[in-house]
Amino acid sequence: MDISLVGNLTDDPVIAITAQNARVSFTIAVSESYKDAKTGEWKNQEPTYWPCFAWRTRARNIANQKLVKGSRVVVKGTVRANTWQDETGGQHRRTVVDIQALGLDICTAPSAKVSERQEALQLGKDQTDAWNSPAPAIPAQN
Repeated sequence: MDISLVGNLTDDPVIAITAQNARVSFTIAVSESYKDAKTGEWKNQEPTYWPCFAWRTRARNIANQKLVKGSRVVVKGTVRANTWQDETGGQHRRTVVDIQALGLDICTAPSAKVSERQEALQLGKDQTDAWNSPAPAIPAQN
């Protein structure tokens, strides 16, 4: 079953990389918000915690994202149930997400300082024709 989640990392990702393989794991807390009908205030429900995993190339790419505890992310993945029996015969089940795609949630990220042109665009004072102007050069990555 495919699932899309938006939430915050509960801790820094655990990254394990060898020459042959790579794995990244982290847990995200997902909490729905609702407006209280009596008070009109926004409230959060209790969070649901989702363990998320990625392997090989996908894990290497995620490891390069510099995610930290509290990062707000969007995870698309496949839900998988792990079941096992412990040494005393007890049965256990854990639901996890195998990550297919991951990104930062830019809709709720803190605002960055805007350039003068961006500010002019936001205020409706920019008179340049963005469709017919050349695109700015993309800065080289280090």
